[in-house]
Amino acid sequence: MSNIENIWLNKLIANRFEILKTISLGGMGAIFLAFDNNLHKTVVLKTPLVKDASLKAEINGRFFREVYCLTALEHPFIVPIIYTGVHENHPFIVSRFINGGNLRDLINDAFLHHKTLCHESLYDWVPKIGAALSFMHDNDWVHRDIKPDNILFDTNRNCYLTDFGISKHLIFDPTNCLTTVNSILGSPMYMAPEQHLGHKPTPKCDQYSLAVVIYEALSNKLPFNGRTQSAILLEIIRQNAVPLTSQYTNSIIPNEFNNALMKALHFDPDQRHDSIDIFLQTLFKDSHHKSELNGFHKNTNGALPETNGRFHGARTPIKNTKRHTDTISSTSFFNGLENEMTKICDRILSEQIYLKPEQLTKLLNLLIAGEVFDKHKCKEIIETLEFIFLLESNKTDAGIL
Repeated sequence: MSNIENIWLNKLIANRFEILKTISLGGMGAIFLAFDNNLHKTVVLKTPLVKDASLKAEINGRFFREVYCLTALEHPFIVPIIYTGVHENHPFIVSRFINGGNLRDLINDAFLHHKTLCHESLYDWVPKIGAALSFMHDNDWVHRDIKPDNILFDTNRNCYLTDFGISKHLIFDPTNCLTTVNSILGSPMYMAPEQHLGHKPTPKCDQYSLAVVIYEALSNKLPFNGRTQSAILLEIIRQNAVPLTSQYTNSIIPNEFNNALMKALHFDPDQRHDSIDIFLQTLFKDSHHKSELNGFHKNTNGALPETNGRFHGARTPIKNTKRHTDTISSTSFFNGLENEMTKICDRILSEQIYLKPEQLTKLLNLLIAGEVFDKHKCKEIIETLEFIFLLESNKTDAGIL
């Protein structure tokens, strides 16, 4: 038994919560199943998990940010908070126990049975999670960690958004908590490219992540994959995601749906949909459920139609499409990279936003650390990037380096 478990297990917390068992000890949080003697129901207790004393302030800061976020954002599809307190100098938060598993469980179960979640099953959770995100964005919050693991279901198939540990308020960050040097917050496979690069978060980040989750739910594949964070970023830069419609042996995904989804996955945030609401309205534009979706995000009191039996809809087995992520052609890589970096430079110059040297260095380090190209090409890649930036900087008196 770990030290953190010795502090919590089989204890009565706040004269109210009996700690029953450990759910998980991962990331930066320890999660326990508990019984609330006041409400006479099972609940979940979460406390920061500090494995490195030097990171204690940062981890506790993220925890208090989550507490602040949950108390500020009350919504039907956000896991509700019940209680907060401190036990033996360990802060904790108690929330409702959502006992129907998560979207990751559904995706994995479908994969094991050689199926995919059917298109109709999206109506069980996408509009509701979209409603929760829209509510957050309207209140100047960004979630920053949308992934299947953070979409929960109860036994009545209601869904909830959870895990607000790295959520950020766009105007006022109450914790004033800085991240560890060179630390990137989020789950790399679901992060928007601007998150990989450490840029300021916007609601467009959540839109991108939600699109990745939808893509994965319907195909059992990720649009951009790689063995390292750098490899994933380079896949995103190359913009070579396989269209969702081609992941099946027969066409079951409407072209309009596919186009809306791929737009949300665009490298450039400005090329994505203007909001989560617009993204979902476009996504389901030609659906026979369109009437139920209209206005849903701003009025969450209604329920969507019953969709029992659609979650594990049998589909024709997915094509085993081989995607090459270990090595790439240097010619195609440089062509794609040059195009993308030129676009970025044009935007920087046109908006008179100058790239700081440390930002360029960070990008170069990410490229060097990647494992999707020949290591002997590292020097050539760096020289190419420097040439592009220097070339663009010479076009303006101000420069960007």
